[in-house]
Amino acid sequence: MDEALSEIDFGVWDGKHWATIGEPAVSAWCEDLAGYRDHGGESVSALFDRCAKWFGRIHGSPALCAVGHAGWGNAARLLCQGNGPPRVASDWPKAPSYGERLELCWPDAVSTRVE
Repeated sequence: MDEALSEIDFGVWDGKHWATIGEPAVSAWCEDLAGYRDHGGESVSALFDRCAKWFGRIHGSPALCAVGHAGWGNAARLLCQGNGPPRVASDWPKAPSYGERLELCWPDAVSTRVE
């Protein structure tokens, strides 16, 4: 497994229900989605950096299939569209459907959803 394809590290929040984390902390994360890391884990900006580095490593490779978490997939899709991490949670895209395939092209800034 390539760790670069892992879900974002939520630190002490990992595996916890939002209600257990508490509204103040969740709201702070939502208001600073790109940079928040008070949970002790990874920021969304760091996830984007990790995705970009992975694309850099595989650039020039023949077509390949990578399986990753929906959060990683959304970050990769946004990068391929030429976007950086959303500043606020309300700008985060809807998660891909279960079993959905995303066709991602790098560095051409093209992303196509394929059912």
